[in-house]
Formats: sequence, structure tokens, C-alpha cells
Amino acid sequence: MAKQRIYYPRTTYSQRQTLFETWEATGDIKAAYEAAHTSRRTFYYWKGRFEEGGYEGLNREEKAGAGQGDVGIDRNTGKSGGDEKEPS
Repeated sequence: MAKQRIYYPRTTYSQRQTLFETWEATGDIKAAYEAAHTSRRTFYYWKGRFEEGGYEGLNREEKAGAGQGDVGIDRNTGKSGGDEKEPS
């Protein structure tokens, strides 16, 4: 039987705000992610966005992968959406 994966819900804006407020106040990454009830990985995931856009940068959720300007792969044909020419 396959091992069941643990589900971690997405962080809220409030958690991300607490994460970086605590980090700015203390300079301690571990204290920050513990105060926000998140993980070290979450801190580094959002750090670049925080440094680039401040607290406003924490308010956006951007998904990676298909849908972000990527045409994606059709599961039935295995071709990308850009492989076929449109009929004239």
C-alpha cells in the first residue's frame, strides 16, 4: 500500500505577513517561521517576493507551470498546444 502524503494547506496572507514581520524584528528565520506556523521552506519560497515587492509582494499568489503563458501538454495526444497550426 502506498504511503499517504501529508497535506499542507497554502499559507494565508496573514501567515506570510507574520513571517516577515517577525523576521524583520528579530533577524531570526527559525523564530519567524515558528511564529507564523509555517516552514523554513515557506520562508525561502516567499523571501524573494518580499524583497522585491515588500508586503504587497506577499499578497500575490503565482502558480508555476501550465497556465502562466505556457501552452501546456495535451494528456490525450502528448503534444503541446503550440504544435499544431490552426486551419486557414
